[in-house]
Amino acid sequence: MLGTREETEQMLNFRRAAESLDRMSTMLALTVSPTDAQPDELISDIQMRDALRACRDCDNVDQCDAWLAVAPAGAKTPDFCPNRARFEFIHGH
Repeated sequence: MLGTREETEQMLNFRRAAESLDRMSTMLALTVSPTDAQPDELISDIQMRDALRACRDCDNVDQCDAWLAVAPAGAKTPDFCPNRARFEFIHGH
């Protein structure tokens, strides 16, 4: 039994949030080296939630997944990413 419509929507929202978190984590890992980010430059919990929300609401999911699949470590965050400014701030660009 699939459950109510609300339960189904809640599960889909949870899955989308989890996929966004995974996508954003991969983007951060590729574009920000731990040696580049200074402790005072690391984003706060509030900024991280904002970044996750931007990723979750992004319309470029397919483009992002394709880019993440081939991007080398140290790559610059692509123009289509709604978190580009955040990640570049951390990276120091």
